[in-house]
Amino acid sequence: MPFLIDGHNLIAALPDLKLDDPHDEVWLVLRLRLWAAREGRKAVVVFDRGLPGGKSRELSGGGVEVTFASQGRSTADAVIRERLRRLRNPGGWTVVTSDREVQAAARAVGAQVMTSPAFAVQLAPPTPPETAPDKPEELSPAEMAEWLALFPEPPESPESVEEPPAAPPEAGRQQKAAGERKPKSPATPYGQKPAEVTPDEVEEWLRLFRKK
Repeated sequence: MPFLIDGHNLIAALPDLKLDDPHDEVWLVLRLRLWAAREGRKAVVVFDRGLPGGKSRELSGGGVEVTFASQGRSTADAVIRERLRRLRNPGGWTVVTSDREVQAAARAVGAQVMTSPAFAVQLAPPTPPETAPDKPEELSPAEMAEWLALFPEPPESPESVEEPPAAPPEAGRQQKAAGERKPKSPATPYGQKPAEVTPDEVEEWLRLFRKK
């Protein structure tokens, strides 16, 4: 939907633009171009006091057509009303002005109307999103219970595991009947210090490796 804008009426609604600035029209056109590019819109902005009047080739572009009313012979309000009468589909246009007579003329042909202060809000650059907080929010009791259900506590450490039950008396008598000698120690990996051996183990090794 294209927009038909009363230029100086809109400048008066912008807090950072002044009508007594000799370049106020240029600043508004630049802002309208940014808005048109961001929103994918087109607009016709009409200013008063143009010499000789008519469309400005220097300022028009970027989706924005700039027109000046002839100084001393016409006004921006008159140019907007004349434009509305010549539009083929006025219902597809939005007129931006706070002038009540121009608003009435726009509604008479079926065009949409927006006040200058309301449209000025659209010209403000988009607000950047807030950064995420560094510290996460504390979990509620319900959320904590849900986390515990999804991630149960880890199993107990080996130190807390109960020792296996003692062997029955019959198994103890069988081990005693098999002899008191302890089984041989497993081979010590290379580079590690061997475990301390008993005198019985030393005697057995000497018997096995005694020179004939």
